[in-house]
Amino acid sequence: MFNPVKSKICFVNIVWTYSILLVLSFFLLMSRCGETGSPDEINSMGLSGRSYLEISGNAVLDSILSGDFSIEIWVRADTSLPDSQRAILMIGNELGGTEIGFFQGDSDSSRIDFVIDEDTLGGFHPASLDWRKQTFHQICITRQETHVRFYFDGWEIASFALAEIDIDIGLSNLLIGGAYRSAGCNAGARNFWTGLVDEVRLWDRCLGSDEVLFHQNHPDKLFEHFLGSQSVPPVGIWRFNESREDYIPDETGNGNPAWIRGSSGSIFWSESGAD
Repeated sequence: MFNPVKSKICFVNIVWTYSILLVLSFFLLMSRCGETGSPDEINSMGLSGRSYLEISGNAVLDSILSGDFSIEIWVRADTSLPDSQRAILMIGNELGGTEIGFFQGDSDSSRIDFVIDEDTLGGFHPASLDWRKQTFHQICITRQETHVRFYFDGWEIASFALAEIDIDIGLSNLLIGGAYRSAGCNAGARNFWTGLVDEVRLWDRCLGSDEVLFHQNHPDKLFEHFLGSQSVPPVGIWRFNESREDYIPDETGNGNPAWIRGSSGSIFWSESGAD
């Protein structure tokens, strides 16, 4: 016999169950959207091996790198490609050579190579390096006259007193996540990075070892934590804290944007960062 009370209760239960399923489906969809490139908080830019950043060469950049300078960058490699020589940062010259370069080592997963004035000074195997691990690493090069130092995760791993050093980039571009490999100026970009880039900084002076270590310990606090000798700001800084489609601005106001080059759709944004 038909019971209207039981039928009403059954109908209410069905509606209630359906409502719960809709709510759960909504939250599941939103969480997946956050994983595919729309994080709530952006801390780094991802490169998938088909794109790179380009800072156009100019006389000011050439002048900075012809004297004392420091360059810092934070990166995390794609764990699926630990043994490929991929470019982290590269600055060429008018003939197509490499004046300054950081490269992921291609012989094993714990190697990094440095290039200065077209000479490869490496590879090195820092104790804290394993490209297969999802870990951000600080990489830094400093120059003071003819003395060049390489740092990894805050610690000096190599030091060279070069009798003759002539860094002359001319109008060669500065690349982040790529390298020029063809004869001529700014020709044949390849060796693209796969992984994340958190921040890039450029100074027109030589950082001290205490400053490099301080930055490693406070990677995202450059303007919040200061030592006495750290009052001189960088002359170039490129952060990755917001989604961009065309370029990453130079936040020092010196007018050197990092243009996004390469295949469309081959970059992404991540909540992961160095800090």
